[in-house]
Amino acid sequence: MFSFIMTLVCRKELDFDSIYEKYVRLVLYVANQILEDDELAKDAAQETFIRIYNSLWKLKANDIDKLKDWVCVIANNVAVDIYRKHKRYSENLESIDNQLLMETIESLDYSPLDQLTLKELSEEVLAIVQSFDEIYRNIVLMRHYFGFNNDEIAVMLNMPASTVGVRLHRAKKMILDILAKRQKGGCYNEQTIR
Repeated sequence: MFSFIMTLVCRKELDFDSIYEKYVRLVLYVANQILEDDELAKDAAQETFIRIYNSLWKLKANDIDKLKDWVCVIANNVAVDIYRKHKRYSENLESIDNQLLMETIESLDYSPLDQLTLKELSEEVLAIVQSFDEIYRNIVLMRHYFGFNNDEIAVMLNMPASTVGVRLHRAKKMILDILAKRQKGGCYNEQTIR
């Protein structure tokens, strides 16, 4: 009977809400130390508490004194995962951009001034694409930087190919509109961006 009562007392201590209230600042601190970004740290904290909630049943009554360490380990692992993912994504975009841009410019028979203009335009277009919402950014990058066709993108993103085509068209129109606004008196057209 005593064991059963102790288990209930311990389970009460393992209540998710109380764990959240007690450790949320610690989790944010740990995540922010690794990620050095408040928004990413909040994402890491959210993922940490999701993992804690899903794994809470694994804790035994005698592991209560290790709860803080367990929470810190989960927060650390989640933050490191997000850091690696974010770093890999940034490095991939930068290396792909530079490699494709240089290959494209070198393969075309343009004067050095034309090559410089094309490079600047490509960098500007990439910056615009990176500022898009995720639904447009991912599709444009998959299509124009990674070279996937609409059907392949549709399968990867679990959406109809027609939706991919519509979003690509909208993204292209947004790019043209932004470039036109930036280029007062200058003229960018569809042929320039293709």
